[in-house]
Amino acid sequence: GLACPAEPLKHSVMANDEIGYRLATGQVLAKPQLARFTQHAARFADGSTVDGLDAVVFATGFGLKFSFMDESILPNNPAELELYKLVFPAGLTKPTLSVIGCLSTVGAHPPIYELQARWAVRVFLGLSALPDKETMLKRIRADRLELKQRFGHVKLQLLNLPYRDEIAEEIGVKPSFWRLVLRDPKLAFLCYFGPAFPVQYRLVGPHPWSGAADHAKAALSNTLYPFKSPNPDNKQSSFALAKIMKLILFFGLLAVVFSHAM
Repeated sequence: GLACPAEPLKHSVMANDEIGYRLATGQVLAKPQLARFTQHAARFADGSTVDGLDAVVFATGFGLKFSFMDESILPNNPAELELYKLVFPAGLTKPTLSVIGCLSTVGAHPPIYELQARWAVRVFLGLSALPDKETMLKRIRADRLELKQRFGHVKLQLLNLPYRDEIAEEIGVKPSFWRLVLRDPKLAFLCYFGPAFPVQYRLVGPHPWSGAADHAKAALSNTLYPFKSPNPDNKQSSFALAKIMKLILFFGLLAVVFSHAM
C-alpha cells in the first residue's frame, strides 16, 4: 500500500474510496519518487521505468500567490505571511482588508469561510475591534512556530473545529454549554457531544436565526436518515431521549457540585 510520510494530523489527508480498489486490482500502480523523464518514458528512484507514455499529468496542487496585492501586505511566501488568525494583515494601519479562505483543513471549508466573512464585516463596521499590532504579531509568531513543529514548515492547515470556535468567539456567536443546558438540555447535549453543524453558530449572538435550534436538533437525524419514511414513534422516542439526557446532565451537575464541595 501507500505509506504516509508523517503522523496523523501532521500531513495532508486524501479521502478516496476508490484508491484501495484500484491498487488491489492493478488499475493504479504505486511508484516511488520520479527521477527523470526521457522522450517517451518515466524513470523512478528505484530504477523502474514506464515506457510508451503519451501524456503526463502533474497533480501538484497550486501555489499561494497574491499577484494582485503589494508583497509588503500579502507576501507570496506562507512563512512570511502576517495574517492575524489567518484573516487580517497585521501590517495595515487600519483594518480595511481581510483574507477569506487562505487555509486548509480536514473537514468542511465553507463553514469556516462564513465565520471569517462574518468577523470581517463586523470589524469593517466597527462592531468588533482587533488588538494592537504587537499583540497580533505575537499571535502570528506563535501560530507560525506551532505550524513548523507540526509539519516541519509553515503550512496554513488548521484543526477545523477549534479554529471555527475561536472565530465564533470573536464574533460572539459561540454557544455556551452552561447557558444552553439551563434553557434546552437536549440542544446543549447535541451541540457539545454531537456533530458540529454550522447552524450552531446562529443560536446566539449577532444575527441569530429563529429556526436554528430546531434545525440543530434535526440535523443529525436528517443527515443519517434522509430517505426513511416518517416514523410516528419519532416524537415519543425523541421525548424519551430528552428525558435520558436531562437525567445524565442532572447527575453530572451533582457530581461537579459535590467534587467542588469536597
